[in-house]
Amino acid sequence: MKVMYWNCTAPASGGTFPVEKVNAIAERIRRHQPDIVCLDEMSGAVTDVAKANTWLGTMATPPGGLVIATAYQALDVNVNPGIHLNTVILVKTSLAAAVKVQIGLPGVVWDSDGTKRDLLRAQYTDRATARIVNLWFIHANASPSGGSTAVRFAAQYLAQHTNDVFIGDFNNRTPLNDIGKARMTRPVVGTCGYTQWQRSAYKNDGPAIGVGMYAKPGGMIDFALSTGAPTVTVTALDALDGLASSTTADNSPEYIQKTFDHFPIVYSISCP
Repeated sequence: MKVMYWNCTAPASGGTFPVEKVNAIAERIRRHQPDIVCLDEMSGAVTDVAKANTWLGTMATPPGGLVIATAYQALDVNVNPGIHLNTVILVKTSLAAAVKVQIGLPGVVWDSDGTKRDLLRAQYTDRATARIVNLWFIHANASPSGGSTAVRFAAQYLAQHTNDVFIGDFNNRTPLNDIGKARMTRPVVGTCGYTQWQRSAYKNDGPAIGVGMYAKPGGMIDFALSTGAPTVTVTALDALDGLASSTTADNSPEYIQKTFDHFPIVYSISCP
């Protein structure tokens, strides 16, 4: 099972993405062809499955390329009030009947604005082992305490649920302090050692990565947590695979940095 998560940085106004941003997302989906896609901080205009599928139909189709609108379909949309906007789960059309999506929390302890912004679960049954695998897509609150608490809760949950995986924006730059016996799998984003950046330097400046852009210090805040038991294997794939460095070309790493403030992350998940 190949999975993609991308904090897409929705417009604060709740408007729709410009065409070039939609097509940048489509290009990464075509390159990796993940089985399940979680697009976080989506446009506030995408509020239900029908609108999400209409949105897929706006993606450009290059000659001979994968037609996103027919290859994928939306399974659910988590509507979030406020500027952080909505989260969409897409799945390959061929797998739609085999994947179940649920909006909600693993337990009551998670029910706090201090630990999460949104949380969705995509569940599927591994064909080889018949294990039921739960993929939790998380966006933790953007504070040191919120991110740390979310990592700690995920690690505690994984100690009892060995077929589960948490993937997302943990907003935690020091996760090793909180993961206990869980396994953290850092993403691969080309040669970059960060997954998020911003347009002004922190007090403890991260390195400059372009004109007016700075990596957040220790900014590998998008990652995966899984159990320490050998029941589910999580392998990071290069989310920027196939992108050529260019200061002008659409869908180059530089283009993504100008247009988003997170890289996508991609994982292969299997049951040995």
